Amino acid sequence: MCLSLLACNKNHKPKPKGYNHINFPEKSYVPITIKNKYSFEKNTQASVEQNDSYGWLNLLYKNYDAKILITHKYIEKENDLTSFVNESYKLTNQHNKKASSIKETHIKTKNDLNAIVIDLKGEVPTQFQFITTDSVNHFLRGALYFQVATKNDSLAPIIEYIKKDMIHILNTLEWYE
Repeated sequence: MCLSLLACNKNHKPKPKGYNHINFPEKSYVPITIKNKYSFEKNTQASVEQNDSYGWLNLLYKNYDAKILITHKYIEKENDLTSFVNESYKLTNQHNKKASSIKETHIKTKNDLNAIVIDLKGEVPTQFQFITTDSVNHFLRGALYFQVATKNDSLAPIIEYIKKDMIHILNTLEWYE
């Protein structure tokens, strides 16, 4: 009886929170051209799935149950660009209820394109997005999605890994007329 009472007096400390350790393969990129509309370099770990009828392209990261959904639209009418940008913001703002923060950053890519990247924190289905355009012919939106219902804090290393690939896409993006 005495031993069990002594065991109860120990100070137990909770283990610190941490992320799962994931060994990512070394990154390697290959160029990809999409229907003579645009090109960029993609991570070799991602496979390509195209939906020609909607202008969608998925970059699938099967090992991580993740995908980057890329949508290309032609700017054909005067108000198209405004409409596409507004639609993108509307899609992003749908996550306001669950997002703990939404940070928008304007960047200039290595190819001298202007882009907006949006970082979403919290239990949201898309954690990172971008939009870019040449303002004349092309509009491109990218969004990261996971096919798993997991807390985003445990996905943080994978989110950061794929986020860098999305920035690489922007930095290597080229439009075709």
